[in-house]
Amino acid sequence: IIQSYLSNLTQTSQKAAWVSGFFGSGKSHLLKMLCHLWVDTPFPDGATARSLVPSMPDDLRDLLRELDTAGKRGGGLLAAAGALPSGTTDHVRLTILSVLLRGVGLPDQYPQAQFCLWLHDQGWYDKVTSAVEAGGKQWASELNNLYVSSHIARALVACDSNFASDERDARNTLKTQFPPRTTDITTDEFLTAIKRVLKLHGRDGRAPCTVLVLDDE
Repeated sequence: IIQSYLSNLTQTSQKAAWVSGFFGSGKSHLLKMLCHLWVDTPFPDGATARSLVPSMPDDLRDLLRELDTAGKRGGGLLAAAGALPSGTTDHVRLTILSVLLRGVGLPDQYPQAQFCLWLHDQGWYDKVTSAVEAGGKQWASELNNLYVSSHIARALVACDSNFASDERDARNTLKTQFPPRTTDITTDEFLTAIKRVLKLHGRDGRAPCTVLVLDDE
């Protein structure tokens, strides 16, 4: 998988990989280890994922070093993994996007994620989250109540009085600008969101070298 990715770095598209095997054969474990080795996950004691595999084959170790180099030249490294439950065909784009959103620390709900991306675009994200938390509230909890959160509304008005005349107006604007979704997003919305997420998580406007793992249930 890593060799294929590196071989196609100069191409306009990447090949997908399918991991097959019988139940209990270790497919999910393999994919989880791929993600940890991809980004060389650090641990509190100073160890990293790759350092915990002293018997790693030389050819794999070389590929991972090559991947590190590609990440340094680009926007870094990113691995995102999540389940793709059965019965999600009606919302397949939203389901796949939610995996990437969680992988970069954004809320997996589309309206809330769009709101956070917009805050980053405006340069207000840190100011708004700090104001909410200074008010004794948890940011994630307030995001779940985006349309009724007085703390978020108040923080937005403080950032720009032109955004809304008061808290009530701010809440109405949020619901209009980032409406709830009951249907799947379009392909254009899907691709636009992915590009925005990768640019945000990347470096100097460049997308990170990314592996996206979808594990079926």
